[in-house]
This record gives sequence, C-alpha cells and structure tokens, in this order.
Amino acid sequence: LFPYTTLFRSVDATVAFVVQPAAPAYVVVPVIGALVGFLSVRYFLGYAAKARVKRIEAQLPAVWEFLSLSLSAGEGLPDALKRMASIGHGDITDEFRVVVLDVQMGIPLATALQILERKLKISALSRGIEQILGALNRGTPVSAVLQAHALDAREDSKRRLLESAGQKEVAMLVPLVFLILPVTIVFAVFPGLLVIQSGF
Repeated sequence: LFPYTTLFRSVDATVAFVVQPAAPAYVVVPVIGALVGFLSVRYFLGYAAKARVKRIEAQLPAVWEFLSLSLSAGEGLPDALKRMASIGHGDITDEFRVVVLDVQMGIPLATALQILERKLKISALSRGIEQILGALNRGTPVSAVLQAHALDAREDSKRRLLESAGQKEVAMLVPLVFLILPVTIVFAVFPGLLVIQSGF
C-alpha cells in the first residue's frame, strides 16, 4: 500500500499546485470584475435614460394639447398645470407635478419651468417652455402657442417614427440576407449536386 499512498499524495500535490491561483490573479480578477460591473451599470443606466427621454418626447404632444384646451376653457396656466398633474400619468406628468409643488411653495412659475428645462435638457420640452415663457412675457395667448407647438410635436413624433421604421427595416434585412437566403440556396442547390454526383 505504501507506493499507492505515495502516488496518491503526489497526485493531490499536483492537483493542488495546478488549482492554486497565481499571485497576480488576486489583483487582476477583482479589477476586471469591478471594471465589467462599472461598464455594465453605466450601459444600463444610459439605456434607461434614453428610454425615458423617448417616453417623454412621446407624451409631450398630449401634454401641450391638454394645457391648450384647459387655457382655452378659461383656466390660468398654474391651474391648468395643477389639473394635468393631478389627473395625468407618465414621466412628463411626474415632472410637471414637481413644478406645481414648487409653485405652491412660493417659487415663481417661470423659474420652476426653467428649472425643469435645465434638469431634463430635452430639446422638444425646452422649445415648448421657451415659447410659453415668451408668450407670458409678451402677453400673447398661451393657448394658441401651445396648440401650434402640439402640432409641431406631433410632426416630430411622426418623423421619429418613420426614421425608426427605416432603421428597423434595414435591420430586418440582416437575417434575411445572412441566414434565410443562404439556407434557401443550399436547399435549392444541394439536391442537384447529389443527382450530379450520383451519375444520373
């Protein structure tokens, strides 16, 4: 039994030597793991932020139209914003709800809207807020300005939808060209090659 015991001990020592990680692995593996975690979190946060911006841009036309109808019915802009914040649902409605709370705490409406514009930094929202503030400063009817801006927002959403459809159409060609078409050619050519090789 002594030679077999020696053999097993040598095998265990070899396995332990192979499994035992090198000293740099204690430094390299945590650094790589931290880097992968940081990049993945950054990617998912960027993806979530882009998705939220797209949702806000899609909700803006309905918001401008609702505010325009409320102002045309005789309400003031603070009351129209309060009504929209109380009955509306969505990302942009939550942001305007913060504006309403700021106004109730004593912050001027123009300042609260400018804070919202600087916080979100969405071009469609910035244009709408600038037109609202310009109409308030000039004394022109805000409802007409919002109605025109709602139409512009609808046109922008249609344009983005057409651009997205064009990009997806090109993306749909990739599996068609590189997967379906080669398989179809193989099924069309392979039986003929078998017949030729069989000598008929």
